[in-house]
Amino acid sequence: MSVDPAQLEGRTFEGGSTTLEPWLAYLWSEATAPGTGAAADETGWAAPPSTGVAIAREAASLSTIEETLRGGDWSDLSVFLGGHRFSFARPIRVGETYRATASVTNVSHITGGQGSFHVVTITYDVTTEDGEPAYELETDLIVRDDEGDSSDDGDEGTGSADDESSRSSGDETESHRSETDGPTNLNECSVGETIARRVFDVDPSSMQLLSAVLRDPNPIHFDPAYTERCGYPGRVNQGPINAEYLAQTALEIADSPADLRTLDVRYESFVFETDTVTVTATLSAVDHETSAVELDLAAHTGDGSVAVTGSAVVSVETDRFAPDTD
Repeated sequence: MSVDPAQLEGRTFEGGSTTLEPWLAYLWSEATAPGTGAAADETGWAAPPSTGVAIAREAASLSTIEETLRGGDWSDLSVFLGGHRFSFARPIRVGETYRATASVTNVSHITGGQGSFHVVTITYDVTTEDGEPAYELETDLIVRDDEGDSSDDGDEGTGSADDESSRSSGDETESHRSETDGPTNLNECSVGETIARRVFDVDPSSMQLLSAVLRDPNPIHFDPAYTERCGYPGRVNQGPINAEYLAQTALEIADSPADLRTLDVRYESFVFETDTVTVTATLSAVDHETSAVELDLAAHTGDGSVAVTGSAVVSVETDRFAPDTD
C-alpha cells in the first residue's frame, strides 16, 4: 500500500461512456454464466447482472482506483475485493450505451483477528446515454494495513458443501447445474426455507477469459507460478464470477435477468480453480403487493466453508403466489 486510503475519501474519478457490445456480453456470459447467456424480452436482450461490473470498470475506471491503492504494483497482496452491491433501476441491455461516474464515498478503518484494514467504498452511478438511471454499484476494496497471511481475507468466493440431493431441471452445462425442484409455489414456502440451489464447478478457462475481457492485470487470477509462490492451492476465481453464481441462483425463481432488483455480495474467502461450489437461496421475506421476494444467499466450497454470502430481491410473476390446484 503506497497511499493512505483515507486520503481518497470524497475523491471523484472522471467518468465516461461505454457501449455493451454483443461480443462483450457474449464473452462475459461465457465466463460467468455458461449456458445462460443473455435473455430476450419485449424490450431487447438483458445481459447477466454481473455485467454491471464490466460497464462500470470501462466507463469509470475501477482499475485506476485499484492501481492507486496498490501504487501500481499488482503483485501487492494488500488489496482485496470485499463486496459488491447492485441496485438495478432497469435491466442491463446488450447494445445500450451507458455513462458512469465514480466516487470514493466512504473510507472506514477496522481491526479484527486478521489485522487492521481500511474499507474503501467506491460508488458508481450508471445511467443510459439519455440520462435515465440504470443501476448503482457499490464496490468495497479491503486494504491491509500490515503484513500477514492474506489467504483468509475475502477477494472472491462461492461455495459447495451441501450433499442433500434434488432433481436437476432445465438446460444446464456440465459445470453449472440446477438442483432446484422446478417452479416454486411461494404460498407453500416458509421463511427460512431453501427454495433454490445451484452447483458450479470453477473452470480455469472461464477465469482466463474474464481476465482478458476485463484486462485485469492481477496475477492471482491467471499466473499459476505466482499463486504457488503465494502458497495458494491454485489460481483465485474472480469476484464477478462468484457474484454471478449468486445471481443465477437467485434467478432460479424468476424468468429473466431483468427480474433481479438488488444483489448484495460479500466475499468472505477465496474460491480457487477446480473448486466445486454450492449456492443456496433461502427465503427471507415476501412482499405480495410488489411481487418481490427477498433471499439470503450463501456459497459453500467443498470443505463446507462459506466463501460468499449475500442477499437479493427478485421480482416474480404473480401466479407464483397462486395456490396449487393440482
